[in-house]
Amino acid sequence: MDIMREVARRFNLQEEYVPSRGPSVPIAPAVSVTTWTYQHAPYIRQCLDGILMQETTFPYEVIVGEDGSTDGTREICIRYAEEYPDRIRLFPRDRSVSHLQHKGRDVMLNHLFCLVSARGKYLALCEGDDYWTDPLKLQKQVDFLEANPEYVLVHGDVSKVYVVTGETEPSVLGDRPDWPPDKLPIRLLLGEGKVFTPTVCARREDVMRVIAENPFEFSGHFLMSDTQLWLELARRGRFHYISDVMATMHRLPESASESQDPVRMLRFRMSQLELREHYALKLGLSLTERRALLGPLCHRRMSWAYDVRSNADVLSCAEKLSNLGCRLTRRERVYELWSRGRLSPVVARLLLRALSEVADRRSAVGACLRQAGRLRRFVRRALCRPTA
Repeated sequence: MDIMREVARRFNLQEEYVPSRGPSVPIAPAVSVTTWTYQHAPYIRQCLDGILMQETTFPYEVIVGEDGSTDGTREICIRYAEEYPDRIRLFPRDRSVSHLQHKGRDVMLNHLFCLVSARGKYLALCEGDDYWTDPLKLQKQVDFLEANPEYVLVHGDVSKVYVVTGETEPSVLGDRPDWPPDKLPIRLLLGEGKVFTPTVCARREDVMRVIAENPFEFSGHFLMSDTQLWLELARRGRFHYISDVMATMHRLPESASESQDPVRMLRFRMSQLELREHYALKLGLSLTERRALLGPLCHRRMSWAYDVRSNADVLSCAEKLSNLGCRLTRRERVYELWSRGRLSPVVARLLLRALSEVADRRSAVGACLRQAGRLRRFVRRALCRPTA
């Protein structure tokens, strides 16, 4: 199946909600704000209110992709579309259209459909469980992009709310300089150049071009969709960071990137690893650079894969480490032998327990030696101290 042709066919099947008073959104808004939502009933009002409170000197549209929620999210979106027909364009999705099975993966198209439906010169993004807190967010970002055509994207700081514990993080990034354009893709790949989706505003022309020119990256092969968008945009132009806190993100126990299900989390983490491996090659990193970037990730994911008893992922990590020229630890050799069926589960557990006990003993011996060294230094200083 030609995945991109099928995506285009399904895009043409989507239907836009028509408010009872008729649509009146400007045909050529300056900004298109895209919001994709599913099962976000507790949060979607706050999300839409944060967008609608924007104080701007230009018209903007709000594109809401509602992906077949059953918790009341769709009904809330319809009420907002009826109340604000001059700004909101609602697309109630049919999941048989917005979800596509391809090579054993569930490809979710809601986010992509929202982006392609945009008509503004600029694109801003906000998922349905996040919300904007700065009423001048759009104005600040559009003013900057209008004055600086060499920049393709501007973003800002966020606060976080951890829903389970109720804890808050008032500022995640703080003050920091912009990365030089030649360093930015690598910083993004390393996870150092953080870009938080609800703070982004970018040039729509550039976003559409990178999607069209990179069909594999945006075909749903990877379980994330934003990381490759930032990486591709970083190859086209500069990013600017505004240190103002512009949005709040809810950290939910279940989301696209978080789950209490270890198998689901492993799938996401393996997809992250695959994405970084893909871009390390695409950006032309040397073997040494790829080893430094991917080696630690492979080691961690190999352990997680064994914990959930995923033979295929253990072997995949072992192969990646071998290709990078990294040596397997003793524990990882046990994981690999178990995955290949050369060790029974019982023997593998016994060997891993023995290795843990040896490590504990070495740790205890090391602590004793360090303590003895401190004691020797103390005695030496005491003996050398001049007497009165």
